[in-house]
Amino acid sequence: MRHPSSAALCHAVEVTGNCAVFLLWSACSDGGLSIGSIAELLTVVITTLALVAAAYAGYQAKIAASSARKQAEAATTALTHSAAAAESAASQAAAATKAFEEDAKVREEAQARLVFSELGEPSYVSKGNRYTHDVFKSEHRTVWDEAMLSPWQERDQTSQPVRNRITTANGVRMIVFVTNLSTEIVSPVRLYFEDPSTGRRTTPGSFDEILRPKHEKLTYGVVIALPNGVDIMREPPAKHFASWVQVVEFRDSSGVWWRRMGSEPVVKLDDRGQPVQR
Repeated sequence: MRHPSSAALCHAVEVTGNCAVFLLWSACSDGGLSIGSIAELLTVVITTLALVAAAYAGYQAKIAASSARKQAEAATTALTHSAAAAESAASQAAAATKAFEEDAKVREEAQARLVFSELGEPSYVSKGNRYTHDVFKSEHRTVWDEAMLSPWQERDQTSQPVRNRITTANGVRMIVFVTNLSTEIVSPVRLYFEDPSTGRRTTPGSFDEILRPKHEKLTYGVVIALPNGVDIMREPPAKHFASWVQVVEFRDSSGVWWRRMGSEPVVKLDDRGQPVQR
């Protein structure tokens, strides 16, 4: 089947040819046909065909422009859809990545939440108590306030290094139980006490002993010096540091450090020991 425009052109050419034949027949019938008349007739025919061809070319140009416009619109629509699909895919990928990170963070923190500490009954440490090196060695889970300790030695140990200690002030021994209910080992453990109201804190003690998983509990001690003039015979030891809170820092099996202050939620630490912003 021919295109409508081609049919129109053929029809125009046919009409033009018929008109030319009619004019030629008319001229011959009248007996007035001459070279000039034939030339004029051919000029009319050629001009008419030229006009028809120009009209056809214009019509074809219009069709081509319309087709090009439709193709451009289709390409624009396809590009818009592609951009929207790409944006949607990127959004879905970002959401999936965030969900994965959140899930990993929750699972990581879930184990850390199972490590906690509890306070035991405090007791006094009197001024003038002597501790041999062996006693200190046996109390490897106790952190002492070095300000209340001084070296001492027996008379027959003058040639030996001084490794014994004597307390030069009264103090309180704070007891801390650290429990690991997670399924991972914990080591090392750092322990100190802090007064949130003043910002004062004891010297942190670090313990390399492994805290094994699933309900292992270890006992630690922190000895804090008391100010001069405190009557340890009349006042209970728990009175002096009632506002102080135990702070436990520990490293999990993946190498991540965490901190828990008292019964507060666990906090993840960075490489500098500072809380990680969530």
